[in-house]
Amino acid sequence: MIQRVFLLVILGVFLLVHCGRKELPPSPDRWKPKVREVVAVDRNHLEILFSEEMEKGSAEAIENYQVTLLEGESLSVISALMKKDGKSVQLTTEPQGDKEYLIEITGVLDVAGNEVKRGRKRFRGSTTRDGISPTLLTLTPTSGMTKVSPDTSLVLTFSESMDTSAVGEAIIILPPRALVLDWSPSLSEVQIRDEEGFQEGFVYRVYVTGGCRDIAGNPLRNSRSTHFTVDVSLPKGSVTGRVVLEEPKGTLIGLLNFAGAYSDTTLLLLLEIIQEKEGGFRLTPLLGGTYLLVGWKEEENLIYSGTYGPFDLKEEEPIEGIPLSLEPDGKESPASILKKFYPLMRSSAD
Repeated sequence: MIQRVFLLVILGVFLLVHCGRKELPPSPDRWKPKVREVVAVDRNHLEILFSEEMEKGSAEAIENYQVTLLEGESLSVISALMKKDGKSVQLTTEPQGDKEYLIEITGVLDVAGNEVKRGRKRFRGSTTRDGISPTLLTLTPTSGMTKVSPDTSLVLTFSESMDTSAVGEAIIILPPRALVLDWSPSLSEVQIRDEEGFQEGFVYRVYVTGGCRDIAGNPLRNSRSTHFTVDVSLPKGSVTGRVVLEEPKGTLIGLLNFAGAYSDTTLLLLLEIIQEKEGGFRLTPLLGGTYLLVGWKEEENLIYSGTYGPFDLKEEEPIEGIPLSLEPDGKESPASILKKFYPLMRSSAD
């Protein structure tokens, strides 16, 4: 009995001492980050490796990087882009030479707010051409989104700094809209807004084509598209068919509406490059209305074009088996509207 009481007392003291003990608070990070390495990847890119994870805003501020030749002449920094690991930053510069450079880094903070220490490094410039194609990382709104706000901006994020003029010319939005492009300082993200706002009663389609290029002229690696609406749901209409041509693959087809679907004027609403060698296609989602289907293909010195319709579509009654025949034709026709889009859409399919 005495032994049992003694054991209980010892257990109680143990629990009292250890359960009441508080863990020491984590020590705040006061260590300044360091620049581990600076490497010229090619004549337009530097890669900077820091000793720890850095704060994105300060790491992508180009004013925090000064690059000069040892003789004193400066090299302009066009953009800064943090990589996925959080420790590496890619700088885009004007073309470098095979020379010794000095980079001074100030004002760049780690995630705890400590400023970089000893941010001075020498490196050898590169004359290797930038041959890496950029990638489209994100595109919003995503396909199929409904109840999109009229003042929503399209947001495109690329893997590196882009040629803003080329991107502006290579993005197609249907029905056509007056757009404003706002670029981030790194030139890797663009927000695209409609000056008048997106409207109800439309399905908007956005095509980011292979005409998008980085500042070195490399074409976009992955073309993408999206469609969305301000309405509460997408329409359910659809059209299927086949391009009738000896080699239909690579044909660009478009859908034009006549009065009744969206407005009182004819509009180009949709584009699609035929990917199947059999020439099959399916166009959806579509509102009910009166449409004209057009096709266009350029092959060596010949242009093939064709139309089908106009035809009436009801949302609850899909139309199937449309034969879109293309013939060699040098005449102007409704299909000629596709001529200016063909190079961009074809580059996206290659």
